[in-house]
Amino acid sequence: MANKIKRIGFWLFVWAVLAGTLFYTEGKSNDPFFTPGMLWCGMASGIWGMLCLLWGKRGRCGVLTMAAMGCFAVAGVWTGVQGEMSWQGMGFGMALCLVMLAMNSSAGSVSYEGFGWCVTVLVAVEAVIGAGQWTGWLPRHLGHALTGSFDNPAGYAAYMATGFPFVMRALFTREGWKRVAGGCVAAAVVATVVLSGSRTGIAALLVVGMAEIAGRWEGWRRLPRWVWGAGVVVAVGVSVALYLWKKDSADGRLLIWRCSAAMIADAPVAGHGAGSFGAKYMDYQADFFRGHPGEERTAWLADNVKHPFNEVLKIGVEWGVVGWAALAAFAVWLWRAWRRSGREKRPLFLSVAGCGVCGLFSYPLSYPGVLVLLAATLGMLGREKRRWRLTGWGRGCVMAIGLALTVFTGHWWRQERAWHEASQTALAGETAKAFPEYGRLYPFMRENPLFLYNYGAELNHVKQWERSAEVLEECLRRLNDTDVQLLLADNYFHLQDWERAERHYRQAAWMCPNRFLPLYQLMNMYRQTGRKEKAQVLAKEIVEKPVKVPSPTVRKIQEEAQMVLGM
Repeated sequence: MANKIKRIGFWLFVWAVLAGTLFYTEGKSNDPFFTPGMLWCGMASGIWGMLCLLWGKRGRCGVLTMAAMGCFAVAGVWTGVQGEMSWQGMGFGMALCLVMLAMNSSAGSVSYEGFGWCVTVLVAVEAVIGAGQWTGWLPRHLGHALTGSFDNPAGYAAYMATGFPFVMRALFTREGWKRVAGGCVAAAVVATVVLSGSRTGIAALLVVGMAEIAGRWEGWRRLPRWVWGAGVVVAVGVSVALYLWKKDSADGRLLIWRCSAAMIADAPVAGHGAGSFGAKYMDYQADFFRGHPGEERTAWLADNVKHPFNEVLKIGVEWGVVGWAALAAFAVWLWRAWRRSGREKRPLFLSVAGCGVCGLFSYPLSYPGVLVLLAATLGMLGREKRRWRLTGWGRGCVMAIGLALTVFTGHWWRQERAWHEASQTALAGETAKAFPEYGRLYPFMRENPLFLYNYGAELNHVKQWERSAEVLEECLRRLNDTDVQLLLADNYFHLQDWERAERHYRQAAWMCPNRFLPLYQLMNMYRQTGRKEKAQVLAKEIVEKPVKVPSPTVRKIQEEAQMVLGM
């Protein structure tokens, strides 16, 4: 009876953490596609941690989980020393470690096949949602035709690529009904990923599918050379076709990788620190355009950037060679584990590979649903012979961590809801009622750059320019883009600090040279401060600047610039 209860408990945890993180959306959240999933995972894994004693002798910790916890602890200490500690990020990271630990302990309760079918069902539900959005039967998100439960086709494609190996396993099973079900889900996955327009997702599905077929068909080793040559030609052709499909997008990523390489060159050993990409990248992009004024084609593609579209590059930017060494050690462990594993574990390895392919051209590790699936998969891979039994102090520590995580997540949850209510109150025009709540939330929510930007914008709206500038200067240490620079410039303009205002307007203009608003606002500042010649120089630049996206706002800006030239 006790064993049956434990098996039921494990399955409830697996379904709760995987499905809840993927599909739970909090209506009262300013970041509905990311934060709710993190909160759900923290609460689910925290509750499991508190119940750790119920697992008795089955509580075990694998080598990979121990290594992950060690790296996580070192990273936490390092960021704390640098003054960049993010308790919210630490909480979610600990939740992922507990997910891995739970799956380490699931032997005898959750089989590899059972876990695969669990993921297959979730992938099938995502495919149904995606198909419903494409046909218009279900609501779409942020103007995209197909995103599933994500905000963007990139997240949808990453999840489908990570879960596709488990679907392939069902497709190649010997039982008829399972094969039919697997085939239907596989067809739906391929169709919806193609319809989503995600080139990265298509490439990941091709890699995973070919790897699965190669693992099941030994004859591929004996193929003649001309077949291999034809395969290379086809691979090159597909790569070129995917590049030309969205050439501007691909060229834009090349610009991002070029600037990211410059960031790595400036701090190659230990990197710039956790979260530093969002804080520093746009300054490097501005420096690039400042030093290459003739790059008109590249400037045309520039935009606000929060991720390098390559997880390996992001690790290099934030953690340098140290981070790459940890990644290389993980790759070596994964390869050795692959070599000595049986066929039942192959979908787990291919799942990690699918996520890895997406990570070379996208940002799958930014999505809680993908991270939780990856953590659970790695936890299943960690169910190897070399494990440590969690007895006595070990289970006590896990219980303490689970309790702390549950309490922290509950507090975080309440603060997120309060922020949403305060922002809605401010949008309704009742700013005086919202500001006391913003002030109360500030000590905890200041780790969130979106909160800082929102708070700074509200302060600017009620003309508290000095306090707004202070909050936005703090925001720059976590998020620095054109919008933050423009808001800071407006604060300093009203404070009559012309030098700082001009510097921030100029920086915003160099960050995204194709935008009109920074130059327009700087031109107006020159006009209002009596610098007519400088205003006319900018007016000429505005009139001659090519328009990337025609709009009434841009047309009005150019008409006003024409008036300045005629003065």
